[in-house]
Amino acid sequence: MGELPAARVLSADPQVHAFEGFVSPAACDWLIARARCRLTPSYVYDAAGGKNIISTARTNSVASFTLAEVELLDLLLQFRMSVACRRPLAQHGGSRRASL
Repeated sequence: MGELPAARVLSADPQVHAFEGFVSPAACDWLIARARCRLTPSYVYDAAGGKNIISTARTNSVASFTLAEVELLDLLLQFRMSVACRRPLAQHGGSRRASL
């Protein structure tokens, strides 16, 4: 995977950065192929109702994998994202979910 590419700031508040060439095209294709058949609407937390709901205002999806289905590349990418974001892996929401 090599060194991290330089971050390009897309937004200062909230912080949003782009990393050109962060993952190889082959790795992206592999991840997309694995996730495509598992995509479901993402949940958001409804503070008023005290539970997770599917919001009609959100269009993102999530692909879930069990611990037994997690591959080495998944773990390496989680680590790479952690380093790039300067955040511990624990703040990534677990290694079982990848939002697309």
